Amino acid sequence: MRCPSAVFEELESRHYTMPVGETDAHNSWVTARFSPHQSQEHILYLGDDPGNIGIFDVRKFHDRSVPIEERQLHFIPAHDGAIMDIVGVPNKEQQIVSISGDSTVRCWDLTQSAADRKSELFYGHEGSVRSICFSPDESNVFATGGRDGKIKLWDMRVSQIKKKDLDCRLATTTYETAHPSSQLEKPAPGTPRSKAKPKYVPWSVTSVLYLDNYHIATASSNAESGIRVWDVRMPTRNGEGRPVRTFRIPTSKGQKTFGVTCMSIDRFGSRIFVSCTNSTIFEYATLSASLEPVNNYSGVKIGDFYTQVACSPVADVIACGSEDNRALMFDLQDQYHYMNDRFLPDEVEKRRTRFPKYSLGGHEKKVLNVGWSANGKYFMSMDEGGVRIWNEPRHRKAWPLNEDDPIPAPETRDLGLSYEQVKPFEMTDPDAAMSCMDSISISPRQRLGSVGSSPQKNRGAKRRIVLTSPFKTIGSPRLLNRSPMAKICK
Repeated sequence: MRCPSAVFEELESRHYTMPVGETDAHNSWVTARFSPHQSQEHILYLGDDPGNIGIFDVRKFHDRSVPIEERQLHFIPAHDGAIMDIVGVPNKEQQIVSISGDSTVRCWDLTQSAADRKSELFYGHEGSVRSICFSPDESNVFATGGRDGKIKLWDMRVSQIKKKDLDCRLATTTYETAHPSSQLEKPAPGTPRSKAKPKYVPWSVTSVLYLDNYHIATASSNAESGIRVWDVRMPTRNGEGRPVRTFRIPTSKGQKTFGVTCMSIDRFGSRIFVSCTNSTIFEYATLSASLEPVNNYSGVKIGDFYTQVACSPVADVIACGSEDNRALMFDLQDQYHYMNDRFLPDEVEKRRTRFPKYSLGGHEKKVLNVGWSANGKYFMSMDEGGVRIWNEPRHRKAWPLNEDDPIPAPETRDLGLSYEQVKPFEMTDPDAAMSCMDSISISPRQRLGSVGSSPQKNRGAKRRIVLTSPFKTIGSPRLLNRSPMAKICK
């Protein structure tokens, strides 16, 4: 079903705030993610530079009159380095996994008291862990990628071992050089020449994404290495694997080198969206044989590897952070056909380059983190100065049956100084010119049988399809009494 535009056009944010932490070591939150569980739609995970994790109730965390115990559900001194990401464990509402710049991965049990809380350590990366993703239907299996260029697959059921006097788990599978560069790695000093094997320096792995239970997609800090898809059932040899396919990222000679910041998969698992530091988002069809992007999206400003892209769980809409102090939303619904559509799908508007439809401002710094809650009720945008939670207005106006019908919005709203509402995206003159020239659409015609539809115009008789031979058959009744030579000459 097509999601009404009013769901996104009327999103509002009533507060711009940075939730406070319990200790002086906390300064500001740098990463955020909603809980993946539908019963915890209001739960937000936050991480900061010193390595602390805060878990907040977004319905209350802006209200300083509410006791901090109700606003901040947990505060965990988790790592010795910056928190890179926090994810909830599927089917386990009281467990989270965090990755950090201290090269470790830790699993936390939120049912434990703060005084007795201990973590399960996953050890093996040699640099900052940049990305993590759980298998869709398996709460014990997840994948990570790091600046060391390695991809690691982990299983929580593996027995712990002692490593540097710590109980930890090791990876079940490791891809040592997932995205190799053209530069050869120098052998360690003292290595015999006979044992020194040529090895390419890997690019940093910036994003890991499960496509299904058996395939993961990975991306790196260099776009030329592409989006690589790995079959996790295939064994590696000496830590090296072979991708089953590689999606190509368009690059050109003379263009500044760029890389991938984040990947996100849509609600159907058939499309992945890839944000890059050249301020472009590429869309790939995972079920297609094509290795080229099917669409690309412009209008965002991406300059570092911390900007996120996210897909809505309830509609064909994506969002991305931007360095011009706002989050941007792209409405993709015009590209697809829905059961409640009034227009034929073969004549919807099509452009090779698409621009955002909605702008979510009210930020003081560049927006890096964006994301929806599990059921799409809340949307989050965060910069280093504060967090905004966007949702539908309290006084919700009725959705129009026909979006052309004017329905006035309620006049009474409690507008604070930090109030912000979604605004239409305004293109610059060069972007508007590009969009106008790039358009190849025509006015969509209404579907037959829909309300207010007009009958189809007569397009004339169809071209006759020839299904018979143009030569006369020898067995024709008129030729039965003729000689064979007369039949052939005829």
